[in-house]
Amino acid sequence: MARLHPGTKTDADPDVEGLVSIVTPGGKCTIAADCTELLVQDKASCLPPFLLKKYVTETRKENAKKTVVIDACAAPGNKTLQLMEYFGMRG
Repeated sequence: MARLHPGTKTDADPDVEGLVSIVTPGGKCTIAADCTELLVQDKASCLPPFLLKKYVTETRKENAKKTVVIDACAAPGNKTLQLMEYFGMRG
C-alpha cells in the first residue's frame, strides 16, 4: 500500500472512475508517496481511456471483450496501462 507523505490529501475525482487527486502541503503537485503502486498522470491524460471504456461498455456490451484498440498515443504508455486495467488485459 502507498505511504503518503505527512500532510498529503487525497480526493476521489468526481468525473473519472478510479482517479484520485493528490495534493501535497502547499498545493504543489509532486510525487507524494513512496511506492511503486501509483501511476502519476494528469487528469487530461486519464480522460481518453476513461471515455473509450465508457463508449465500449455502453455500445458494445456483449462484444466488449472482442473490441480491438490500437494505442497510437505518444510514449510512455500510461494510457495503455489504464486501458489494460479497465478491461482486465495483460501485456
